[in-house]
Amino acid sequence: MKALPLLILATSACADHLAPLSDEFNNASTWQNWSDLAEVEGWQAPSYETADINTSEAGRFHIVPASNTWFGHLRGLLFFKEVTGDFVVTTRLRVLSRHNTEDPNEIPNRSFSLTGILVHEPRDITQAAPVPYTTDAVWPPQDFGSDYEANSENYIFLSYGTAGNPGTRQFEIKATRNSNSRLYYDDTGIDQNQTEAWLQMVRVGGTIVCLRKHSEDGEWIVENRYPNPDHPFPDFGPTLQVGLTAYTDWPTAAPFNAAGLEACYHFNYAPPASSTRDLISQVDYFRYARPNPALTEAHLQGMSTRPFFK
Repeated sequence: MKALPLLILATSACADHLAPLSDEFNNASTWQNWSDLAEVEGWQAPSYETADINTSEAGRFHIVPASNTWFGHLRGLLFFKEVTGDFVVTTRLRVLSRHNTEDPNEIPNRSFSLTGILVHEPRDITQAAPVPYTTDAVWPPQDFGSDYEANSENYIFLSYGTAGNPGTRQFEIKATRNSNSRLYYDDTGIDQNQTEAWLQMVRVGGTIVCLRKHSEDGEWIVENRYPNPDHPFPDFGPTLQVGLTAYTDWPTAAPFNAAGLEACYHFNYAPPASSTRDLISQVDYFRYARPNPALTEAHLQGMSTRPFFK
């Protein structure tokens, strides 16, 4: 569904204190301004193989994720900044394959290899991995020096890449409340030859709207609005971790997910080595702003929702 004209209010230029959080990725030193969730929560195992700003690619945040994913008890990669209250975040990004060196524009062929915007509820976790660190499976975490809290993941994301149909360009959207994830993915409106996508999230009060478009001058598509009957709203407080995610290689994570909470915890701090990761995320900018005050929560709640079909 096309975005309502009122949504233009959310992208209007207006002075606010969130603008300094924005990054055009043309200065390598801004790397220090981004927080890495894996470090903040003390997982020890990094979520990426390569991540840098204006270094591997001029003018871009270049991310090559390790095997990780966001689903249920499984945690993925997030580079974020904290935002309190209402916000609009907008990004332009491209999705590349890491295995085809002759044509990196090829669509990734490993299922659920995507990148995009993620908003995450902060958790009171600073030492999630066992202490002393080990790659062995341990349980319960508290008996091994960990402050990990089960059933505490709360987030929403909208991402672009390849999802449940590897080799096909798709977007994925997911809402997770207390580690219970609901998702869908689709390729409606996507040119299969296009590496780029424009994504946006708008929060006003207790409502979040996710939008996408597939050309610079295209119209924003309202992809979904939360809460809605099919995707319960995450347990969000006033301050959220808002930023970029990139994840890949669901087949490596899937057996851990199937085995349950204890196996997922093990994967989170000691994922197995894998040579089948297939994603390069390159982000042109990530812009933060306050919504125009004329955009009310009632306006957002009047927007469409997508049906839950997976």
